[in-house]
Amino acid sequence: MKRQRWVMIVVLLALAYGGRSCEKLSISGHTVGIVHFIRPVVTLTSGGVKTAIFEDTRFLPDTKIETSAGSRSSLALDTGVRMVVDGGTSIDVVSTDEIRLASGRIFIDADEKEQVLVRTGEGKLTVIGSNVSIQSEGGQVTAYTCSGELTYAFPGGNGVARAGESLGVKGKEVELAPEELWTDWTGGMAEAGPQPMETPV
Repeated sequence: MKRQRWVMIVVLLALAYGGRSCEKLSISGHTVGIVHFIRPVVTLTSGGVKTAIFEDTRFLPDTKIETSAGSRSSLALDTGVRMVVDGGTSIDVVSTDEIRLASGRIFIDADEKEQVLVRTGEGKLTVIGSNVSIQSEGGQVTAYTCSGELTYAFPGGNGVARAGESLGVKGKEVELAPEELWTDWTGGMAEAGPQPMETPV
C-alpha cells in the first residue's frame, strides 16, 4: 500500500509538471536506479557529460543528479530505496547503497531491510527501514526522522535519531532534540512523527 501511494504521487506530480519531450540520454553499462522527472530543470552528469532530462531516465553508478531552484525530481534505487530531491539540490549516487549529498534537501523512504548510506561532508548518516528528511547547506546538516531510526556519525559525535527527533550538525557541534512540528515539504510522501507499534498476533 505504501509503495502504491508513492507511485501514485510521482505519477500525479509528473502529469502536473511534465509535458516536455527530449531525446533520450544514451546509457551504456550497468545502471543502479531511475530518476523520475517532475519539474525542470533536472540534470544528470556521468562520465563528464552533463545532460538535462525531461522524462524518466535510468542512470549509472557515480552519477551526479542536480535540480535547479524551484525544480523537483524523485529517484528509485534498484535496492528499492526511494527519494524525493528538492529544488537546488546536488547529490552523487555512488552505488545502490551509497550517495553523497553535496547541497540541498532530500527525503528518503526505505522499507524494512532497505538501506542507504548518505555522506555529508565529514559525516555520514545511515537510513535503514525509515523515512528521513536530510538537508545540507552552508556547512550545516539538519535531519528529521519521520519514522524508524537514523544512525549518524560526525566528528562531533554519533548516535541514533529516532522518530520525531531532529538532528542538527554545525562544525563539531551535534544537537539532537525532539521536534514538535515538522513541515512535510514532500507532497505527502512523508509519515511524520512517531509511528505506533504493531500489536503482535
